[in-house]
Amino acid sequence: MLTIEGLRVRVMTTRKNPIKWGMLVVLSLLACAASSCGLFSGQTPVGEVAFVFGQRADATTLDPTRSYDAGSVRVCRQIYDGLVRFVPGTTVVQPSLATEWTTSADGLIWQFRLREDVTFHDDTPFNAEAVVYNVQRQFDSAHPEHHGDFEYWRYIFGGFKGDVDDNGDPACVISSVEAVDEYTVRFELARPVGPFIQSMAIFAMYMISPTALEEDGEYYGLPGSVPVGTGPFKFVEWVKGDHITLERYDGYHGVVAKVDKVIFRVIED
Repeated sequence: MLTIEGLRVRVMTTRKNPIKWGMLVVLSLLACAASSCGLFSGQTPVGEVAFVFGQRADATTLDPTRSYDAGSVRVCRQIYDGLVRFVPGTTVVQPSLATEWTTSADGLIWQFRLREDVTFHDDTPFNAEAVVYNVQRQFDSAHPEHHGDFEYWRYIFGGFKGDVDDNGDPACVISSVEAVDEYTVRFELARPVGPFIQSMAIFAMYMISPTALEEDGEYYGLPGSVPVGTGPFKFVEWVKGDHITLERYDGYHGVVAKVDKVIFRVIED
């Protein structure tokens, strides 16, 4: 712990202890809980507290659907939530923005019931229509905000709307997504997929404010844009090559963080 201009700072860095990609992902999974680092601990700090994380490279984007590097993923995990999430250190899935889900006997229909107490950081509602918007953005190349290659989507789900495989069958696992009511979403699959629910927990399926996506367009997630999710911390600023600052979101639907800010500081050598 150190003090800088009256701000109590907790510092963590990977500079002297490089961590391979797999371990970084595990670290990022744990970061949202981060009780050992004091982010969400029961202890009440005195004065404003910032958690500073030193990383060897800057993020490339804060759009989770196009985050392919550890620096980007680590920050995105603090800004966004998915419908479900992994129990830290496992592949077991637990509720997040969805409170429960069911699947049909043939495995082709998956229905998610959503939390009703969630808003995005820009105060716009999180609901079934927001989920449909986010899924269609990646699934449908005709969607107005379908910018980029969405390689994670292609890798996990097999392709995009209208794509066919070598046999002429739909390449994409997902056939359609629809809002059943304000807080219920239904996915129809082209074929049953055992790990479908685990696929919904990855960072590429984090929920983004549709309003923010429309405002920033193809530049969403890049420096100068305003990334907006439902996670425990909201975006403040990104000084490229130097730091990214997030601040606690007091309206978070889960355990509210005990620190006021998280700063991802670039330390290259």
